Amino acid sequence: MKPWIKIEMSNHCEQIMIIQPTPEMNGCIEFYFKELDGSHETNALYIDKDELPVLIKKLQEMMEYVTTK
Repeated sequence: MKPWIKIEMSNHCEQIMIIQPTPEMNGCIEFYFKELDGSHETNALYIDKDELPVLIKKLQEMMEYVTTK
């Protein structure tokens, strides 16, 4: 049995980003945000092994777009 790993990371907007396995441990992860004060939590985004590299690439492309002149 694998240990349960949960990552919580605060960002500059006073939000907490949470990344963890799906409860079924079916090869997917769930990714969601919640406000630091606990006032709101988003629905989970479920990402599988094939989708993750595409998502990372697109996030990098968008960040490059918004940070370059």
